[in-house]
Amino acid sequence: MSFRVTNAVYSHAVGGFKGKVEGKALSSSAAVRKAVLAFMADKANDDGSGVWCSKATIAANTELALGAVRNAIKSLVADEILVEIGQRPCSTGYTWEYAIALDVVAKLDLITPDKPHPVKSEGVHEEEGTPSPDVPKPPLTPPCDIPSGISSVDFDRAFDAYQRVAAKVGWPKVVRLTPSRRKLLTARLNEHGLAAWGDVLRKAAKSDLCTGQKNGWRASFDFLIKKANFIKVLEGNYDNTKPPKTPGPAGPAPTRPGRETNGFGKILAGIDPEFSREGDPGGGGGENEPFTIDGGFERVS
Repeated sequence: MSFRVTNAVYSHAVGGFKGKVEGKALSSSAAVRKAVLAFMADKANDDGSGVWCSKATIAANTELALGAVRNAIKSLVADEILVEIGQRPCSTGYTWEYAIALDVVAKLDLITPDKPHPVKSEGVHEEEGTPSPDVPKPPLTPPCDIPSGISSVDFDRAFDAYQRVAAKVGWPKVVRLTPSRRKLLTARLNEHGLAAWGDVLRKAAKSDLCTGQKNGWRASFDFLIKKANFIKVLEGNYDNTKPPKTPGPAGPAPTRPGRETNGFGKILAGIDPEFSREGDPGGGGGENEPFTIDGGFERVS
């Protein structure tokens, strides 16, 4: 799966198709073409290559008619959005391998919340690809279906930050960024901003409970992006509780086996130099010092 290819497909208006392919009339609606291309993007490498799956598989997963899938692929190839690479052997004989032309996708009209792109293929049935009466069609909506002040670049940075921290502290990494997950993360970023997302990652990664040190349970992407959980972590409900100080001889503070003092700072600095706190490149510093994941996560005092 490539998040970047999927995001590029969802962020641009693919449009419908009505014309001739190999001398035969062919039409395919924008909705069908977007569904087929999005499914293929989910199987692609980061450069858009390596897409091979049978048309029957695409039809089953998108709940489209097999003929509609075939027409959509033919039309996408005709528009040079898809490129036929060649045949690959499979258990039933062979299947076609495709690549998504990201340079062509990038030239398509960008879908933005304040300027949704209208459907280009007026008067085409969504499922069968045949002419229909002239009925007004609603405009396409952004993939998240919510007002968004977060750019796709900032969304990528927020998502990648979770993946990198997860790899260091043992949270499950996201394998499939579904539309519902995309919608929830976008909502949290719109409500609280990138800096708050950085605070949530820092607090959760420093929490014994959220990292499995107490009872084996660990936080996850789904847990952190839920509204109630996001606020609880942000407000410190999962912070470690400090035991009361008792009189005793002065000496170095005890540490638990297997855990380093200021270990989280070292973890973050190992991911990216800009994960460390300002004024302390090694990852130390006080609890209230600014925390950065990258240039978009700083809190400005």
